[in-house]
Amino acid sequence: MTHCPRAALPAAIHSAVESDAAPILRLVPPAVGPPLGLKDLSYGLNAATTCGETVLPYPLATPIDQRPQMIADALAAIPDADLGPFGRGLVERSSTAEQCRLWPPGRAVLPTTAPLPDVPALVLSGRLDIRTPLENGEAVAAQLPHSTFVTVPGSGHDEIDSDLSGCVARALSRFFGDRRIGDACDRTSDGVPPALLAPTSFHKLAPHRGVPGDRGRVLRAAVGAVDDVRESFFENADAGLPSTSGGGLRAGVWRTRGQTGLVLRGVAWAPEVKVTGEISSRLGRYAGVLRVRAPEGLSGRLRFSRRTGVTGVLGGRRVHLPARAVRGAVEPAVVHIVG
Repeated sequence: MTHCPRAALPAAIHSAVESDAAPILRLVPPAVGPPLGLKDLSYGLNAATTCGETVLPYPLATPIDQRPQMIADALAAIPDADLGPFGRGLVERSSTAEQCRLWPPGRAVLPTTAPLPDVPALVLSGRLDIRTPLENGEAVAAQLPHSTFVTVPGSGHDEIDSDLSGCVARALSRFFGDRRIGDACDRTSDGVPPALLAPTSFHKLAPHRGVPGDRGRVLRAAVGAVDDVRESFFENADAGLPSTSGGGLRAGVWRTRGQTGLVLRGVAWAPEVKVTGEISSRLGRYAGVLRVRAPEGLSGRLRFSRRTGVTGVLGGRRVHLPARAVRGAVEPAVVHIVG
């Protein structure tokens, strides 16, 4: 799973537990990603590598008809505590043992026992990688006499493509420049901050600081709608899905305009507060004007400025938020890369 859906997942799971399915359902397409073309992935090579290199509950020489019982025995030996929230049936169906159950009996190609090349090597390992975890990287680095092992915070599988912090680029630059890699990633944060919990009513939001009461809640809902659209854009783009248009979490539609513009029509993050207008976003700073439709006489108009923040009128009274209080979640994670 890429950075953006992963950052949104904790709040989405919380919402789903509370019977609000909208946030987690929206994460399904970016989590799955676009369809793979025939040239994008060789399932045969993937299966051959997986079955040949994984420690299975049966040797590959085992006849196929004997493997189900060996899988069942291995599954039964797993303590309940190790299964977490998953049932044994799901674990079995999604296991590598089941994937390789019908692999033709025969001896796998044994790994070479010759030493690995004695050359400088940079081994990158994402701290959130559950497919090839840190222990795998450490084991490889231990076999390379002149290796440097670097762990990448906030990153899962495929660090070179998925790292947003810039630490991988620094490590690569130092490595190929024959310089000491040092703390290229040691001081890096965990990447994209977790998304906020989506409200099922604007009344459940805390007012923005300096704007008390329901007026502050409407203001938070309006700003939240903009942030939510921007993060939705990144979730789809990061997953390789079409990202030029989409729907608001609760209502409305949006589309992109140019490289940085967003056109919103009745978009809602909190159900009762809908925003319409055009806004641009650069490194998490917004500029543009939005009309806000809200209940209880709290409708109004907001102007977003990258320098001064948000100013406007809601329910007949002026409101203001400083620029530091109005930033998207994903873009600030890359500010120091391109800024």
